[in-house]
Formats: sequence, C-alpha cells, structure tokens
Amino acid sequence: MKTGDLVVVASPGATVLFFITDPGKTHWIKPGKPALIVDMGYMVTGNVSIKKFKILLDGELWWASENQLDLLDKQ
Repeated sequence: MKTGDLVVVASPGATVLFFITDPGKTHWIKPGKPALIVDMGYMVTGNVSIKKFKILLDGELWWASENQLDLLDKQ
C-alpha cells in the first residue's frame, strides 16, 4: 500500500484512530467502506515499529494500521 491507493476497511468493527487534532477520539466504521491513503508513517512502541496509514474517510483524516485495510483492487 502506498499514498494514492484506494483501500477498504478490512476487519469487522475495525477502529480507525483520529490522530490529527484529538488523539483520544475513535471512529467505528463498517467493513468494506472505501478510503484514500494520503500519507504513511510509523508508530514506535519500545522496540516495535507499526506501519500506519493516514486515510481520508468520511471527509476527515484518520490513522489506521496496515492490518485494518485492504487494497480496493483485491476485492
């Protein structure tokens, strides 16, 4: 997955964390909802690095983990 890819939420009840202006806010979405990847980064916790994607979803920017998303062309 890379910037500009269309994706869908992969797992049922996946939580997409809003990380831009309110780190404590979460957004529950249904699987299969389309989103656009606009940026990518990593969250580091201890020695673990987790790839995160900033996605445009429901008109807002959210951060999601790689395992929460599938490329749209895989559907």
